Amino acid sequence: MIRFFAAHPTAGNLLMLLMMAIGIVTLPDIKRETFPVINAYTVEVRVVYPGASPLDVEKGICLPLEDALDGISFIDEKRCEARQNLGLISVKMLEQGDFRVFLDDVKSAVDGISDFPIEAETAIVSEKGRTQNVISMALSAELPLDELKTLAESVKQRMLQHPSISLIDIQGFSEKQLRVEVPNFNLRRYGISLQELANLIGKQDLDLPLG
Repeated sequence: MIRFFAAHPTAGNLLMLLMMAIGIVTLPDIKRETFPVINAYTVEVRVVYPGASPLDVEKGICLPLEDALDGISFIDEKRCEARQNLGLISVKMLEQGDFRVFLDDVKSAVDGISDFPIEAETAIVSEKGRTQNVISMALSAELPLDELKTLAESVKQRMLQHPSISLIDIQGFSEKQLRVEVPNFNLRRYGISLQELANLIGKQDLDLPLG
């Protein structure tokens, strides 16, 4: 190929002019956008079940939701998470479906569920938005990790005050944990066991969604 164009420079120039002409003709049709349009294909259903363990949430929330959504058309996949005090199911639609109709079908199916536990709150059905990273920022300081995370949270709150910033995700830190230690003599004093204490704490601990 190189030998051919070296021997016939006119053909190379004509090919270059042809490619330039094609680029000029197609230029007005090239899609230009700052934030690309991303089609939504996933519906999320949240049901808060205060005081319930993941096993209770699976039986009382996830199973009824999965049964109710079985008959909906264009379902690609569905996945339910049983968390402490919360049942969360994501339903993904096949691309050939109509998302507005799909969303209405999910709402109707959820509204028709009558066997949720009495303690369960009203189900929240929402379109699961997709986000795209715009910029990543690194924060460093000669501080312990817990203090550095506190600093990152402070910076996050200040940045969220800007009207153009809607979401900031902090990464690189482990989740905080709360450890409860009770001396044995206190357990004997009040006549309770570690398991009973754990059950009491579990009943008062609520993990609720924000927003």
